[in-house]
Amino acid sequence: MSQVLVDHGAPPIIPASLLPYQSYEEDPKWQTRFTIMWVVGLGVCVGVWGVWGWVPRRRGRGGAAKVGRLGRTVVAVDSLRMWTPPGLGLNVGQIFIILIYALFALLCIILRAPLLENPNRAGFLALAQLPPVFLFATKNNPLTLFLLGPGADWSKLNYVHRWSARLLLLAALVHGSIWINNHVVFDLPILTQQKEGSGVAALAALCLIALTSVAPVRRVWWSGFLVLHYLLFPAFFITICYHTIYASPWIFPPLAFYAADLLLRILVRWRVVVGRLEARGERREGGWVLVTQHPQPLATPHHGGQHVALRALVGARAWESHPLSVCSAGGGRSVLRGTERGWLLEAMRCRDLDVSALRSARVYVDEGPAPSSFLPRFSSSSSSLIVLSLTNPSSRFSPDPSDPTGMRPLGLLLVARACGDWTRALWDYAAAGEDLDFDEEEEERCEDCGDADADVEAASSSKPDDTAQEKNITKPAPTPTPSRHAHLILEGPYGGPSLRAWEYERVLLVAGGSGAGVALGVLDEIVGRYVRDVNAGEGGRREVRTRKIVWCWCVRSFGAISHLAPYLQQIAAAVAAANASLSSSSSSQSANSNSPPTSPLELHIQIHVTCLCDPLAVPAIPNCVVVEGEGRPEVRGVLGALIRGSSSSFGSAKYGGDAEEGGEKRSASVSEEDMATTGEKAAMGSKEGEGAGEGETTAVFAAGPASLVREAGNAVVAENLRGGGGGGVRFCAEVFTI
Repeated sequence: MSQVLVDHGAPPIIPASLLPYQSYEEDPKWQTRFTIMWVVGLGVCVGVWGVWGWVPRRRGRGGAAKVGRLGRTVVAVDSLRMWTPPGLGLNVGQIFIILIYALFALLCIILRAPLLENPNRAGFLALAQLPPVFLFATKNNPLTLFLLGPGADWSKLNYVHRWSARLLLLAALVHGSIWINNHVVFDLPILTQQKEGSGVAALAALCLIALTSVAPVRRVWWSGFLVLHYLLFPAFFITICYHTIYASPWIFPPLAFYAADLLLRILVRWRVVVGRLEARGERREGGWVLVTQHPQPLATPHHGGQHVALRALVGARAWESHPLSVCSAGGGRSVLRGTERGWLLEAMRCRDLDVSALRSARVYVDEGPAPSSFLPRFSSSSSSLIVLSLTNPSSRFSPDPSDPTGMRPLGLLLVARACGDWTRALWDYAAAGEDLDFDEEEEERCEDCGDADADVEAASSSKPDDTAQEKNITKPAPTPTPSRHAHLILEGPYGGPSLRAWEYERVLLVAGGSGAGVALGVLDEIVGRYVRDVNAGEGGRREVRTRKIVWCWCVRSFGAISHLAPYLQQIAAAVAAANASLSSSSSSQSANSNSPPTSPLELHIQIHVTCLCDPLAVPAIPNCVVVEGEGRPEVRGVLGALIRGSSSSFGSAKYGGDAEEGGEKRSASVSEEDMATTGEKAAMGSKEGEGAGEGETTAVFAAGPASLVREAGNAVVAENLRGGGGGGVRFCAEVFTI
């Protein structure tokens, strides 16, 4: 019996609208599209902003290039991206980047995806955002060099890390919450299943990371924020790998970024040194901690205004790291010297100590008494003079004959205000004083040579004519500032100002609170290069174009001024000495040739005290104006005074300098109303004095609270839109927030 085959035709085709969504085939394609989008966008930014940042600015032969109407228009339009609206903490340029990134991410999540029935697309896009989150969080990131040009650091791109992490959390919440809701609606098990349970654990770890990363939690509980980050991110990676097999390709790039960053930190950036912690002021009044390190401790020469991550091996917070600004210039350019006092001591067989002769040889002499516990021990054949540092009795320091102060050169200076748990712990450690012990070699020498106190007394009694000199040397000495040595781990230097301040004719340095550290570092960088130019002579290469500097500092109390007063005094003295040398050399050149003299450097210091305190506590700083009032100055007025005002707007004889009253010298102070009037006149375009010439540029550096930096940036935008400032105003901001 034969079998008959019947042809029933082609099988029916199910419409695409009735087919279930093939998530594991379609969603990985959107991961790839999103990755291509942000990589291409990053390449465009590198090509546009990176090349623009590396292009050198054309300068004229006299130092300033002529800028036409087109050039001023370009500067004005470019400055618009620096305008910062209140509340967001981002300027217009950063907001534009974040909006483009968020638009790409949201489109890839919702486009052609049935999220309510199958929210896997959001989970796949959450995984795809892990590489950019980690890429923009690393400190040793080459993107900062290509995107922002030389001098930028990782913190300038950290906002991309924060906002990409928030979008990652949003995608994970959409994926997890909808799946949990679907399981609840259809009464399906969740925690008892391996896939669902691991997914809930991964989502919980990610939510804990996000909750502990908000600004209030970081400020109150910084140590907990670090510990939870170190523990929860590995937990998130492990649980997400258990949750889905599609996580592996997106886990390894973040691990590679972070591992490379840690390796570069340890091999290149880390240095273990012994530094001195100095406690200034009172802790309850917001005292300061000054960290100094005399040798060059960093792998690469630092620049003023950079920052280093500091770990102080003190107590239980030895693992905690915080960024501190570098307040001194590197590479031998700094004009700052150590402020610690030392004693000039004679050895046991050296009986003639002529203080006047030593001073004429430019050797620093402290006439205060040397405590017996600080006296060194020498062999009987020793007859050399040494300077014994108050903070390190085993150190030998030979003063530089060319240095009139004879003080030790300052290698690295960091400042921090005792306003948090970590800085308060450093202040307490430094305020406890130092247990000054000799090293083993010195102790062995002490046992062999006996008591040095008796030898010094015998040396002085054998020469009765030195009685008057001995009385002069044993005058009461001032109480030293509490200080203490500690082992420090320095990581850096990182970043620094993106502008070369010495290439601008006018420079405004605006600082609030401990942000004065950045401003002091930039000021030391300019003055150090200026002094080097002056000392180079007529045939030397001059790199400093700056003619006027205004250093504006907003601080809470008069007592806080004394923390940085010694360094401001040294910088002001260096400027005065360099100007005097330049004036004498210019006079001789004008007598012998027809070459025009080089313009001297003008330095004006404004210190605005925001509370009414004791004005007698103000130290004497040359060419300094101290303003007392209830608020900080308007940055736009100060900037207008710098560009269009005269020198009388910044500390003339009426306002600044030293005033003699009752036989005592103190820094003069003026009222807020007087300075406000001066700033308003300058901002309105007063024609008094010399204004900005054609093509002359101005640089504004702002460091401190976010509100002050935002105000300074908006003042720069307003000035550029107005068309003032000659060749335009450039802006550089440094904000460190926990």
